[in-house]
Amino acid sequence: MPKTKLTPVKKYRCPICSIGFVEDKAWSDHLIICGREKMEKQSFVCTEDGCGYATSKKSDLNRHTKRKHAANEVAHDDSESNWEEQDPGELSDVVGRKPVKPVPAFDLIPLGRVIRKPTTPSPVFAPPRSRDDFAKPNAQSSGIATVTSAQPSVAPADEQESDINNNIDSSASIVSDKVIQEPCVPLSNPIEITFPFMRSFCQDATTQTDLPQRRHKRKRIVRSEDNGRLEEVTSEEEWCDY
Repeated sequence: MPKTKLTPVKKYRCPICSIGFVEDKAWSDHLIICGREKMEKQSFVCTEDGCGYATSKKSDLNRHTKRKHAANEVAHDDSESNWEEQDPGELSDVVGRKPVKPVPAFDLIPLGRVIRKPTTPSPVFAPPRSRDDFAKPNAQSSGIATVTSAQPSVAPADEQESDINNNIDSSASIVSDKVIQEPCVPLSNPIEITFPFMRSFCQDATTQTDLPQRRHKRKRIVRSEDNGRLEEVTSEEEWCDY
């Protein structure tokens, strides 16, 4: 027959922790040890009627009391010691009541801006100025000259040709009668115009009036030896393309 495992019958069982024992001596020794441990654990016992809760920690007992027996606690009386929990009452009894203005049933939408935005410009950071700076500058210091324009006149046919070939040099630009805008630099090259009655004419220095041109320069060096003597001839040539 095959060998089978035989489990002995445990006749003795602990009523506290439900652990079984085969022998009587081992069971009796366990009862003494288990009973002492239970007594140590029951150092904090709940004092409520019908509650057998016991624990070895005071924090566990306090938590059990708040959760299970919070409704049985006696309410604290209203005294000066717990003024934070008292009813503060109504502030209107001390300050008084003010009449409230009636509010219309519909909302009034104001047209335009009701509150104007503040206009506070930032200060100007500039060096201080003296009274001489505010004085009106003279015409000579500002570089502006006063020129009077003459009435246009038509010259005879024989004088028109001579006026066209004349060199034009002006130092101011005339916009209207007795009004000068800015000084002008004299022109280096003469300009031919077809209107003889325009006696005064000014051209800005930044405007290009000359035709584009290209300048060439060529340098030629010829070295030769004559009877053991070294001779060197240099020639330069320069021209412009218009």
